[in-house]
Amino acid sequence: MINALKKAFFKGLVILIPLVLLWITIRELVELLVAFAEPIADALPAGSFEWVRNPELVAPLLIVFIALLLGALAAIPFIHRAGSWLEQNTIGQLPLYRMIKTFITAFLELEDAASFRPALIVDDEGGAEPCYIIEDRDNNERVVVLVPWSPASFAGSVKVVSNRRIRRLDITFDEFSLSLANFGLGMTELLEDQEGTTDARRQ
Repeated sequence: MINALKKAFFKGLVILIPLVLLWITIRELVELLVAFAEPIADALPAGSFEWVRNPELVAPLLIVFIALLLGALAAIPFIHRAGSWLEQNTIGQLPLYRMIKTFITAFLELEDAASFRPALIVDDEGGAEPCYIIEDRDNNERVVVLVPWSPASFAGSVKVVSNRRIRRLDITFDEFSLSLANFGLGMTELLEDQEGTTDARRQ
């Protein structure tokens, strides 16, 4: 009887704890969205949102609207060039800004994402170590990579590795980082169809 109660208790914890953590995460995310939207609302004419009773509902819509507007403006060539010049000569000089922008660009998997691309560092024995390509310039014999720790998949050691040892992977940033955050669980499945991994094993 005691063992049955103990087993039921632990099973209940396995269900309850993730649900509570999920609720806390959602609540914190909503508060973050509201805090993120406040500077945007402050830039608009005074009294624009006095009628709003639930800022939690308006904040995501405001963020989406502003993001779409800025994205549409950035698609105009001369505005894009002017914005890039202004960015490079102002906030683009700040290391923290560059780091955040690089990470977000990789996370959203935008076409111009040049950093945090999933790859493997292949050794001479056929083994492979997961990494992110941070800098890979054309006609360069070396590649700058980040070898992540687990479960802290966005922290690790920066290395300069020979280009011939790098196997680039056709895996999304989200899938790759999620596997690393889970101590590599699911990595085998992700790599099943990777031609680079198969070639590395045959060497």
